Amino acid sequence: MHDRARVLSALAAAALVLVSSSYLAAARLLRFATLSSTDEPPRAALFLAAVAACALVHERFVRGELYTALRSSLAPGRSAPIVALVGALAPAAARFALLPRPRAPLAIAASHAFLVEALLGFGLTWLALASSTWLFSAAALTLVWAVRLFVVPVFHGGVVPLLEALAALLAALAVAGILARPLAPHRAAVLEMT
Repeated sequence: MHDRARVLSALAAAALVLVSSSYLAAARLLRFATLSSTDEPPRAALFLAAVAACALVHERFVRGELYTALRSSLAPGRSAPIVALVGALAPAAARFALLPRPRAPLAIAASHAFLVEALLGFGLTWLALASSTWLFSAAALTLVWAVRLFVVPVFHGGVVPLLEALAALLAALAVAGILARPLAPHRAAVLEMT
């Protein structure tokens, strides 16, 4: 990979983390949330180490092995959405295992978690596709979880899940915008098939 591609991939990974976490600042500014840091940093650090290891395995399997297998058997443009959706399952489940449970009914909370993780999954998939490696997506996923584990929001109102979903969508779009040139050949292949 060329130096320019590495720089763009690192920039896109950073943008994914910053934009996906921006809902916290927006919720705070709009007074829908108060923010603090975790009161158990050693426990959060231990969870983060486990999450980092899991992110490496997850990204290697989902955006490495699975994507490669699907890409060779499906028409261009079909494998990325499947990988983004399949890749959302484990992080959505991890939200329920590691983060405080939302007060919403289980079906709504699970749907919201899957939607947010699927939107982030598109950004992670585009990141892996443009950089030709899953390492940048693994780093971005680990940093997203670092924010989730160390920043503790207390929400005041139901608008925060909408802000989180919007931030996840904007994070995926930021990745696509930053990596527009490296993704162009893939986009051309999809357009040729339609």
